[in-house]
This record gives sequence, structure tokens and C-alpha cells, in this order.
Amino acid sequence: MNVNRFIVIVLDSVGIGELPDAANFGDVGSHTLGNTAVAVGGLHLPNLEKMGLGNIALLPGLKPQEKPTAVYGKMVEVSAGKDTTIGHWELMGVLSKRPFPTYPNGFPPEVLEPFEKAVGRGTLGNYPASGTAIIEELGEEHMRTGRPIVYTSGDSVFQIATHEEIIPIDELYEMCRTARKILVGQHEVCRVIARPFIGQPGRFTRTANRHDFSISPPEPTLLDNLKDAGMMAFAVGKINDIFAGQGITGYVYTQDNMDGVDKTIAAMREQRERGLIFTNLVDFDAKFGHRNNPQGYADALVEFDRRLPEILAAMAEDDVLVITADHGNDPTTPSTDHSREYVPVLITGQQVQAGVNIGVRDSFADLAATIADVLGVEPIFAGQSFKNSILKTLDHINGQPLLEWIAQDPARVARIIDHTLLKANATQADVAQVCAEAREYDFASVCVNAGHVEFVAEQLAGTGVKTCAVVGFPLGATLTEVKVAETVASIMAGADEIDMVINIGALKAQNDELVEDDIAAVVATAHDYGALCKVIIETSYLSDAEKEHVCRIAVRAGADYVKTSTGFSGGGATPEDVALMRRTVGSKAGVKASGGVRNYADALAVITAGANRIGASSGVAIVKEALTGQKAAGPASDY
Repeated sequence: MNVNRFIVIVLDSVGIGELPDAANFGDVGSHTLGNTAVAVGGLHLPNLEKMGLGNIALLPGLKPQEKPTAVYGKMVEVSAGKDTTIGHWELMGVLSKRPFPTYPNGFPPEVLEPFEKAVGRGTLGNYPASGTAIIEELGEEHMRTGRPIVYTSGDSVFQIATHEEIIPIDELYEMCRTARKILVGQHEVCRVIARPFIGQPGRFTRTANRHDFSISPPEPTLLDNLKDAGMMAFAVGKINDIFAGQGITGYVYTQDNMDGVDKTIAAMREQRERGLIFTNLVDFDAKFGHRNNPQGYADALVEFDRRLPEILAAMAEDDVLVITADHGNDPTTPSTDHSREYVPVLITGQQVQAGVNIGVRDSFADLAATIADVLGVEPIFAGQSFKNSILKTLDHINGQPLLEWIAQDPARVARIIDHTLLKANATQADVAQVCAEAREYDFASVCVNAGHVEFVAEQLAGTGVKTCAVVGFPLGATLTEVKVAETVASIMAGADEIDMVINIGALKAQNDELVEDDIAAVVATAHDYGALCKVIIETSYLSDAEKEHVCRIAVRAGADYVKTSTGFSGGGATPEDVALMRRTVGSKAGVKASGGVRNYADALAVITAGANRIGASSGVAIVKEALTGQKAAGPASDY
């Protein structure tokens, strides 16, 4: 199955330790997550912890996971700056060679005088300040005089604060456009920001009508490449402003972090096109980092962590979720400015290899290169793709060819074996034994008849070993409606994967419409419930032409795998059949070899031919032989 969408959520300013060049930016000792954790007595983020946040760096309160549920690592910023815009541009593949100008002493006359002349008003302020502090200090005078408050920060920003009842929003925005035209050349600040507020002296409150007037990226970003390819680049929060709308196909603004989560989930449900949903959650930075509030920062992290299960639940099976940041803003240091830090990266989804450590990436742009590589758009040359390190591919695991990966540790062959028990006379004690073996050897799944699914799911809970149910088994001649009902019942009982048998007689009779509709109905049902579906074509009954033909049908119907056999027919998997099936489906589906794979040599033969899943009742014997080199006795039958 191909990845359809990336959902990238930027936790604005959630850095994870000083970069090697931090001294050049005055940020030695900065560690936004680590120092915040120390300041509050430890972080409690169980969902991010499970994903592997504590595996990236030692963070008080978070334990490294033996089996993280996500890919994890961190990225280096190489652009000449540490502001929001530069960080986001680099995440989308553009490296900035020069920093934007900053104004620690306020804006010079050649900037402020033409601005005041153009807007027809004098100004107040003109120095670096906290946005909330400066409106409390100058808000009353602003209301009396009508003069806008102009200020900056450690960032490259020209900010204009006005009371909504004194200067209407539209006029404030026009002031910002005027400033944007004046701030060019050596004074080309990154952003002009409208900062409206309401209330009375002593009780002023900034409103959600903030608007950023940013400069456009100096060259095409991943967003442009997606848009040019006819794909989606949907922005949530201030992303549209950061990119000045360039490459954005749709956008929605947000009021705060939780509104950002709500609108991200809404976009995941509504924006189903192929491409990218790109979200910025700004509160970490704006409300807590810049205000040196570690407790508020930690509370905001907890608040996001609590919402993370909702985001994960909204993901489709062909989605990939990326959680990262754009810079640091350590709330425990004397500075109220951004800090030059690594940013964490956590990546998850049904198509992602859980627990992969991608280490330290050389640039934020590696993320853009990876997304471009996966979605098949023009590459981002500023970064290096790590696609093969993270995706579940047909012939790679953790970025290595499957055979090479197994050769490094032959016991790993268990990870692609569906440990199978399909005998009609199998008792619950027999099934319990198979489950115990699966737990011991870490098989991919335990494959059983539907009547045993609930018991198997209970036995395997919390192990990572999947529960697989067979449907329409072993003849395939059941009514489609019955297969669908069996699929639903199996999944409701705990099945993670479905192995369904095609209507073999209909295929032999060249009734392709019935065959495809039958497969598609079961596949769609499985996918609707988040389960994977393998399609058993029963190769021993088919000619090579029929094998190729039904594999194409299965791919059109959305199958995740095509599978050789039930083990109940006259023949099982052969390397020749596996090779034919692999040639036919290419990278569009996996190939499961089942029936007759009884030893390690058999397993290696079908893997070499192109199988990336094996169904076998001899799983234990295969693994023991892999470890010892000596053949072990396995079941006489294939089921």
C-alpha cells in the first residue's frame, strides 16, 4: 500500500538540546525539553513516551522504550538563523544562507519615519518587548493618542499592536502592508505582525486576529512541488503566513494549541487528497517560551499529549504522522528569545517501521526530501531522504534488504512469519501453545480460524504480535456477504489482519467482475476497520496466466498482499510462483508464501524469490534451524 498523506505537526519551539554552534547564537546550555523537565520535576507525557521521545534524549520523567511505537531521532538546523520562518522553510527543504535582521535597539529612523508618514500617525514604543508587557505599559496611552505601538523581539519581526476599538482590524492590516513595503533590502525583516488587543487598562487581552505578513521563500519549497504535482498542501495555524501563501492549496487559522489540534483532526477527516497537512501549534513558543514560564510550557506539553490519541485515531491506514519542531525556546534561561537547538522527530503510521532510530539528521530539510521521495514529487535537493529507513517496504526492513537484515540475525526470520494453526480439530490448548510460541519467538502474527480469534487476541495483548483470521477458508466459494460478515466479526473479536480466499471457481470461469467485487468487498471492509488484508489465490489450481491475472485483480481491489495457498489444496508455495507474483504486483502489494514452507532453507528460497511474509505451521522449526543450522522437527501438515 502506498502512503497517501503526511500530517506534519510542528510543536513550535520544542527543542531538544543545544546545537554544536549554539555559542554563536548565545544559547550555550539551552535545552527546551530537558531544562523544562528539570524545572517542573519531570515531564508526564505517556503517549509521546510510548512513541520514543525519551529515546531521543534523557528527559526527567520519561523512560526510554524497549519497543517505541514510532520512528525517532533528531534533526540539525543548518540555516543561518533560529527563527520560526527559517525553521519552517528548512523543514520544507529551503536553506537560508543569511540571517534576517534583528533590532535589539529598536528600528532606525530610515524605517520608522517613512512608516509614520505613510500611516499618518506617530508611534509608541520602538524597542524589544514582550507583547503582553508592552500593551500593559503603553496601551492606555495608545487609546488616548491613537498612536500604534511598534515593537520587536529577539526575532526578525516588526510588530504593530493596536486596540480593536481604536484602530479597526482592517486599518491595522493595512498598516502592516505598508510596513512590509518599507522593510526591504537591509531591513527586510522576516515578518510584520499585526497584534490586535481589546479590554481596558490593567485588563488588556490580545485577540485571535493576529496576522503575519511574511516574506516569500526565496526558492520553491516542498509545498510548491506538491501543488505543482496536483497534490494537497493544506495549512493549519500560522503556516500560511509563514510561507506567505506560497505553495498552499488551502488553509485555516487557529486560536490556540487545542484549536489547532481540533482543526488538524478536522482536516484529516475532510481533506482526503494525496499530499500534506501541515500544522503549527504556536502556544509553546508564544505563551510560555518567550515569557520564561516552564510550568506553563510543561502543562502545554501535557495538554498536547492528552490529545495525541485522538490524532492517531483519526489517521487513515495510508497516513504518516510526523511530530517535530522548528527551533528551541528554553523557558528556563535568562533569554526570552529562541534558542539554537536540535529538534525531535517522531514518525508513525501503519506503513512505518516502528522503533527505528534514524539518529541525527544533517538538516531539517531531510524531512522534506523524505516526504517528496515517498509521495513521488520533485525531490528536495537540500536534504537526504530517509524513506528506506522508515517505511515498511516489500524488500527492506529498517532500510536494509530483507535477506541482508535476516542474515545479520537469522532469528529475525520470525518477524515475517505468520505462525499458523488451522486444523479442524485444534483445541484451545493447542491454540494457547501456538500463542506461547509466538510470544517467545516474536512472530509477525498468529493465524487461526475465526472461532479462535478472541482467545488469540487476549493471549497476544501487549506483545506486538498480530492476530490474523482466515475468511472464506479454505474453499473461497462462500457468498461475498458472508465473507464480509466474517471479516467484521473477526475484527470485532480482535483480528488485526484478514487472509481471505478468492472465489476460485469464478476465476476459472473467467467471471472477473465477481472475483474483483468479492475481493474488493472484503478488502474495503478490513480497511474500514483498520485491518490489513491478504488475498489467497490458491496457486496450485491456476495456470501462470491465471496467477498473473488474479494478482492484477487483487491489486486493483486494494489488497495489501497476495498469498499463494491455503495449505489445504494439492500444492503450496514454490519459489517460481512467488517470483511470478512479485513480478506481477511489483511494489503495489506484498507477497505471502504459504503452504510447504517447513524449514529455514524453504524460507530463504521464497524470500529470495520475492516473498516478504511467510505463512507456516512450522515457524518454530524454521527459527530453530536458523539459529542452529540443524533441521528441527516441525508439524507434518502445513496447517
